[in-house]
Amino acid sequence: MTATVLDVYDSDDPQAIIGEAVDRLNAGEIVAFPTETVYGIAAKSSDADAVAKLFEVKARSTGKPMSLAIGYDDSLDNYAQNPTAIMHRLARRCWPGPLTMVIQATDQVAGLSNESRALLAPNNW
Repeated sequence: MTATVLDVYDSDDPQAIIGEAVDRLNAGEIVAFPTETVYGIAAKSSDADAVAKLFEVKARSTGKPMSLAIGYDDSLDNYAQNPTAIMHRLARRCWPGPLTMVIQATDQVAGLSNESRALLAPNNW
């Protein structure tokens, strides 16, 4: 597997770089990106093949949950089963930012529904 580096910080057109990363995710590829706390490795969560590829790339057991990083405008309801009022309030006040919530995943997340997941909305997306 060959990696391609897309440097958004060194680009004259950062939106084009971000668009290419999104295109790659939509094509089932894996993308690495910085957040305010760590570097992440991502796949499109609704693509079961891409999620399986991510587990393989990370050499991670499918029994060990992965975190879900979402865009700040994504609804908590799309990813969390029965989110509480407190969870919604925290999301409104703290996202985007370094708050991680433990949720029960919905069917929106390929192959991961009904499992506990860490959900975060990084500030630098």
